[in-house]
Amino acid sequence: MPKQREKAGVLDSASILAIADFLAERHGLPKIKPRSFLKQYKLQYPDPIMTSNTNGILWADREYVAYELLGQPTQYAYVTADHVQEETSSYNISSNQRERPIRLEKELCKAFSIASHEMVMTKATYWLSDEARAAIYRHSQCNMPKSLPALM
Repeated sequence: MPKQREKAGVLDSASILAIADFLAERHGLPKIKPRSFLKQYKLQYPDPIMTSNTNGILWADREYVAYELLGQPTQYAYVTADHVQEETSSYNISSNQRERPIRLEKELCKAFSIASHEMVMTKATYWLSDEARAAIYRHSQCNMPKSLPALM
Protein backbone atom coordinates (compact mmCIF):
# COMPACT_ATOMS: atom_id res chain seq x y z
CA MET A 1 0.00 0.00 0.00
CA PRO A 2 1.39 3.46 -0.91
CA LYS A 3 2.57 5.65 1.94
CA GLN A 4 0.04 8.17 3.26
CA ARG A 5 0.89 11.70 4.30
CA GLU A 6 -0.60 15.07 5.03
CA LYS A 7 0.66 17.81 2.77
CA ALA A 8 1.07 21.34 4.08
CA GLY A 9 -0.24 24.24 2.04
CA VAL A 10 -3.29 22.55 0.55
CA LEU A 11 -6.99 22.82 1.30
CA ASP A 12 -8.63 20.20 3.49
CA SER A 13 -10.57 17.45 1.74
CA ALA A 14 -13.99 18.80 2.81
CA SER A 15 -13.29 22.19 1.20
CA ILE A 16 -12.05 20.60 -2.02
CA LEU A 17 -15.14 18.39 -2.21
CA ALA A 18 -17.36 21.43 -1.52
CA ILE A 19 -15.76 23.25 -4.48
CA ALA A 20 -16.15 20.21 -6.74
CA ASP A 21 -19.83 19.78 -5.72
CA PHE A 22 -20.54 23.47 -6.29
CA LEU A 23 -18.98 23.36 -9.77
CA ALA A 24 -20.81 20.13 -10.65
CA GLU A 25 -24.17 21.65 -9.67
CA ARG A 26 -23.51 24.99 -11.36
CA HIS A 27 -22.26 23.54 -14.65
CA GLY A 28 -24.30 20.34 -14.93
CA LEU A 29 -21.32 18.03 -14.43
CA PRO A 30 -21.32 14.70 -12.58
CA LYS A 31 -20.28 14.92 -8.93
CA ILE A 32 -17.03 13.53 -7.58
CA LYS A 33 -17.58 10.50 -5.34
CA PRO A 34 -16.30 11.48 -1.87
CA ARG A 35 -15.04 7.99 -1.04
CA SER A 36 -12.94 7.81 -4.22
CA PHE A 37 -11.58 11.29 -3.65
CA LEU A 38 -10.69 10.72 0.00
CA LYS A 39 -8.85 7.51 -0.88
CA GLN A 40 -6.60 9.45 -3.30
CA TYR A 41 -6.34 12.57 -1.11
CA LYS A 42 -4.48 10.61 1.57
CA LEU A 43 -1.89 9.09 -0.74
CA GLN A 44 1.62 10.46 -1.13
CA TYR A 45 1.21 10.52 -4.92
CA PRO A 46 -2.52 10.86 -5.60
CA ASP A 47 -4.20 10.56 -8.98
CA PRO A 48 -6.80 13.20 -9.80
CA ILE A 49 -10.43 12.08 -9.79
CA MET A 50 -12.21 12.92 -13.03
CA THR A 51 -15.87 12.86 -14.01
CA SER A 52 -17.37 13.77 -17.35
CA ASN A 53 -20.58 13.95 -19.32
CA THR A 54 -21.76 15.76 -22.45
CA ASN A 55 -21.42 19.13 -20.67
CA GLY A 56 -17.73 18.73 -19.88
CA ILE A 57 -15.11 17.38 -17.50
CA LEU A 58 -14.47 17.97 -13.79
CA TRP A 59 -11.15 17.16 -12.09
CA ALA A 60 -10.44 17.16 -8.34
CA ASP A 61 -7.10 16.57 -6.71
CA ARG A 62 -5.40 17.55 -3.47
CA GLU A 63 -3.65 20.37 -5.38
CA TYR A 64 -6.37 21.56 -7.77
CA VAL A 65 -10.00 21.56 -8.85
CA ALA A 66 -10.61 22.34 -12.51
CA TYR A 67 -13.30 21.94 -15.12
CA GLU A 68 -13.65 22.20 -18.86
CA LEU A 69 -17.02 22.84 -20.43
CA LEU A 70 -17.64 21.67 -23.96
CA GLY A 71 -15.69 23.84 -26.42
CA GLN A 72 -14.23 26.07 -23.70
CA PRO A 73 -10.77 26.28 -22.13
CA THR A 74 -9.94 24.60 -18.83
CA GLN A 75 -10.87 26.70 -15.79
CA TYR A 76 -9.19 26.31 -12.40
CA ALA A 77 -11.25 26.99 -9.28
CA TYR A 78 -8.51 26.00 -6.83
CA VAL A 79 -4.82 25.54 -7.54
CA THR A 80 -1.68 25.34 -5.41
CA ALA A 81 1.62 27.01 -6.17
CA ASP A 82 3.18 23.52 -6.38
CA HIS A 83 0.69 22.44 -9.06
CA VAL A 84 1.32 25.56 -11.15
CA GLN A 85 5.06 24.88 -10.95
CA GLU A 86 4.65 21.17 -11.81
CA GLU A 87 2.39 21.86 -14.81
CA THR A 88 4.62 24.61 -16.17
CA SER A 89 7.74 22.47 -15.73
CA SER A 90 6.17 19.42 -17.39
CA TYR A 91 5.21 21.50 -20.44
CA ASN A 92 8.71 22.96 -20.64
CA ILE A 93 10.35 19.53 -20.39
CA SER A 94 7.98 18.02 -22.98
CA SER A 95 8.55 20.94 -25.29
CA ASN A 96 12.33 20.56 -25.09
CA GLN A 97 12.07 16.85 -25.91
CA ARG A 98 10.06 17.33 -29.12
CA GLU A 99 10.88 18.52 -32.57
CA ARG A 100 7.94 20.95 -32.50
CA PRO A 101 7.65 22.89 -29.26
CA ILE A 102 4.42 22.67 -27.30
CA ARG A 103 3.13 25.42 -25.10
CA LEU A 104 0.55 25.87 -22.39
CA GLU A 105 -2.76 27.09 -23.80
CA LYS A 106 -2.94 30.91 -23.73
CA GLU A 107 -5.89 30.91 -21.32
CA LEU A 108 -4.17 28.45 -18.98
CA CYS A 109 -0.93 30.40 -19.06
CA LYS A 110 -2.84 33.59 -18.20
CA ALA A 111 -4.77 31.84 -15.40
CA PHE A 112 -1.56 30.45 -13.88
CA SER A 113 0.05 33.89 -14.11
CA ILE A 114 -2.86 35.56 -12.30
CA ALA A 115 -3.00 32.82 -9.66
CA SER A 116 0.77 32.95 -9.11
CA HIS A 117 0.75 36.75 -8.80
CA GLU A 118 -2.07 36.67 -6.23
CA MET A 119 -0.33 33.93 -4.26
CA VAL A 120 2.90 35.94 -4.14
CA MET A 121 1.08 39.14 -3.16
CA THR A 122 -0.88 37.44 -0.37
CA LYS A 123 1.90 35.00 0.65
CA ALA A 124 -0.57 32.15 0.08
CA THR A 125 0.22 28.60 -0.99
CA TYR A 126 -2.95 28.26 -3.06
CA TRP A 127 -5.36 30.36 -5.11
CA LEU A 128 -9.18 30.27 -5.11
CA SER A 129 -11.51 31.55 -7.83
CA ASP A 130 -14.67 33.45 -6.91
CA GLU A 131 -16.63 30.22 -7.54
CA ALA A 132 -14.40 28.35 -5.10
CA ARG A 133 -14.80 31.06 -2.46
CA ALA A 134 -18.59 30.90 -2.86
CA ALA A 135 -18.50 27.10 -2.54
CA ILE A 136 -16.43 27.21 0.66
CA TYR A 137 -18.65 29.94 2.11
CA ARG A 138 -21.80 27.92 1.32
CA HIS A 139 -20.21 24.79 2.78
CA SER A 140 -19.26 26.61 5.99
CA GLN A 141 -22.78 28.00 6.37
CA CYS A 142 -24.35 24.56 5.89
CA ASN A 143 -22.07 23.03 8.51
CA MET A 144 -22.45 25.64 11.26
CA PRO A 145 -23.74 24.34 14.58
CA LYS A 146 -27.46 25.01 14.93
CA SER A 147 -26.91 26.96 18.18
CA LEU A 148 -24.84 29.65 16.44
CA PRO A 149 -26.46 32.24 14.16
CA ALA A 150 -25.05 32.51 10.65
CA LEU A 151 -23.05 35.69 10.17
CA MET A 152 -23.81 37.77 7.10
